[in-house]
Amino acid sequence: MEKKGVLESIGNFIYVIVTLSVIIILAMILYTYMPKEKGVASDAKEFAKLLLSCWKRAKYGALKESFVCKKVSINPKLKEYAITQALDCQKLPNNYCFYGNCRFCNSSAYTDQDKVLWLLPVETDKVSIEYDGGDGKLKVVPLNCNTTCVCMITCLEKASNILKVCEEVEMRNSKLNNLCKEVKNKLKLSYEECLSLCRSI
Repeated sequence: MEKKGVLESIGNFIYVIVTLSVIIILAMILYTYMPKEKGVASDAKEFAKLLLSCWKRAKYGALKESFVCKKVSINPKLKEYAITQALDCQKLPNNYCFYGNCRFCNSSAYTDQDKVLWLLPVETDKVSIEYDGGDGKLKVVPLNCNTTCVCMITCLEKASNILKVCEEVEMRNSKLNNLCKEVKNKLKLSYEECLSLCRSI
């Protein structure tokens, strides 16, 4: 009888240990993939640190799963160019900014040097830092994005893609500088028109 009681106690103990282990493992998985609590980034250096932290979590662009890394309150005047100046470009390159020349931010570790997509068509004080496993890039997007906001982001993405191509052409052939400058001027006007259309939705 005593042996039976001891065996039951051991069995119960093992059951409790296994159950606790499963709960701990599930909690760790949830912690890894759940969106983090909102933080505050008051300046470019703080925001750059958050970007690098998310980039490390994404295994420097090698991770294939997408996730929301951090929801952050920021100074609405904070711009991509200022943040890029504060980045450790060797670890996280960002050589293209929609406003400002970010060509200085390159890395010998990557072929694609544009690893941060700043998708904020209007000033906002709340953003989400997200990792896109398909593209292997970080995205900074407005936190609460309605239909108008989504439309504006589409305008920004399309304009950015064209301007990026133009900048690459400029770097390869300086004779095309004037042509690219003209394209940029016209495109930025078209971009503003696109934003106006979005506001009317």
